[in-house]
Amino acid sequence: MKQITFVLISAIFISSCACLKKNVDTSNSIILTEKNLTLLDGKYERFSKQQDKNKNDGDLYWNFFDRGQNRNDSIEFFELKVIDKNRILVLYIDGNDTIKSKTMKGKIKSGYFEFKRKYLFIPGIYVNLYRDSKFRIRLSNDNNLIADYKQIAFGTAIFIIPFYEKNQGNNMIFKRIENKIEEYGIYEGDF
Repeated sequence: MKQITFVLISAIFISSCACLKKNVDTSNSIILTEKNLTLLDGKYERFSKQQDKNKNDGDLYWNFFDRGQNRNDSIEFFELKVIDKNRILVLYIDGNDTIKSKTMKGKIKSGYFEFKRKYLFIPGIYVNLYRDSKFRIRLSNDNNLIADYKQIAFGTAIFIIPFYEKNQGNNMIFKRIENKIEEYGIYEGDF
């Protein structure tokens, strides 16, 4: 029984991969390198221009923190601060308050900064989950954030009912809001 379980888990890790498209049009974006990675520093709107209101597609909160947060009417945005070539500090800000922050690890790959996350949760009979996701960011020529992501998740839930989920989004644009902060009555000194 142990051998069958080991072979099954090994097959899951080997066969499942959230791979992003390699051939992406970069003519409207800045190719990121170690020298210009700090160009990502800035504040960005939480939701992309292309976001479907019924899905998590185009929600930076879901992409960075892997769980959604309800939409509210206050001013929500993300601030990115590059720490070094492999780490970026992500701050979720609501109004004047930093709600959540996280240092995320990744690497520069093909002109993007790419985050890769894998989760395996095996508590036993009730719920089992494997999730593999990739999320990458770059800047457009007009300094907005462009993001691509792909996630594959599968497992079983209660009474061993299997499920499979696949999400994907490409070229989602999140506007840089440094110039819009004054419209909301918030000034740089408030942060």
